[in-house]
Amino acid sequence: MIIVNKIIEKNSIINIYQEDVSIDINAKCIVEIYHYVIDKDTNIKINLNCQGACIYYHYSNINYNDHIVNIKIYHNEKNTISNFYNHGVNVLDNNLSFLVDGIISKDMDGSICNQENQIINVSNGRSTICPNLLIDCYDVNSSHSAYIGNFNLDKLFYLQSRGLTIDTSYHLLIKGFLIQNKNFKDLENNNDFKVFLDEILKIRGG
Repeated sequence: MIIVNKIIEKNSIINIYQEDVSIDINAKCIVEIYHYVIDKDTNIKINLNCQGACIYYHYSNINYNDHIVNIKIYHNEKNTISNFYNHGVNVLDNNLSFLVDGIISKDMDGSICNQENQIINVSNGRSTICPNLLIDCYDVNSSHSAYIGNFNLDKLFYLQSRGLTIDTSYHLLIKGFLIQNKNFKDLENNNDFKVFLDEILKIRGG
């Protein structure tokens, strides 16, 4: 097990490839994290310890065996913000579970806690998502979503209408799904993740 422990006190963009993460944000700053995991259990703990602390967390997982992803976000001060985007691809007929807790305790007024959770089953995987908002405060803004399934057929049809094969279209959607936001260049330099992305299409039968 490799654990990343970080104390952050300034605006930061961070890339993480280890499975377990503990982060304390102790200043009024914006932190953007891209976290990539291949076929491992994952534990993520985030503490927002200063008013104005804000985190955007992009978690991507390629899964081949039974694994559990535990994520806990603690809003320990007023006016803190968390936005989590958790994306997983369950390649084989295994179980990938996302257990995500956003925790806002009493008197943490003005806090924002959002989470978007999606798992794509390539084969006949058994996936679960438990998005929890544990809130003991009225003056907050929070939301969560959970999706398990495959890609929208309209997206595949659109790409095919532009001349791409169904397998190329599917592979492109998988890459876009896992390589979130603007971090494509850094991930292209991580050969392990690139190899596993390419293997997904082969396992699917492309």
